[in-house]
Amino acid sequence: MRYAFRTKFYMGILVVILSFLIGNYAKVLFILHWNEPLFRNWMIVLYIITWLMLALGVWWVGKEYADAVRRYTSYKFYHEHAKKGVKKAVDVGVTSTRKVVKVGKKTVAVGRAKSKEVVAKGKKQVSAARRRGKERARKAIAKGRKKVNDVRTRVRK
Repeated sequence: MRYAFRTKFYMGILVVILSFLIGNYAKVLFILHWNEPLFRNWMIVLYIITWLMLALGVWWVGKEYADAVRRYTSYKFYHEHAKKGVKKAVDVGVTSTRKVVKVGKKTVAVGRAKSKEVVAKGKKQVSAARRRGKERARKAIAKGRKKVNDVRTRVRK
């Protein structure tokens, strides 16, 4: 709930500060040059001008600040601010939820593709193992037949 002041407010603050600085400087010079009437009169004029600067600065600052206080104390301001805050929170929630859903869908799609790859790889490995098992079994059977034939030929002899 920050209120942005216009440049007139900041210019008013600057004019108030400058009026104090120039006024104090004029007072010091007035006291130091008491014996010189022309210089003393100019310092009196400068001092009066600083009072006018102070009044103008206070007017600018006061008008801006009064507007800000009026705005802060009005119910409408808080209602508008609350509406904006709630709308912003809802928008953030909706966009965050959409992002999460989007990422979730991508993750599910990647997971399905990976699982298909794993299943396909597993099938290949199983079929390769079956082939190797069949080849080993054939070799073992062939080896066993050879031994049986060797034994038969020895027995026949």
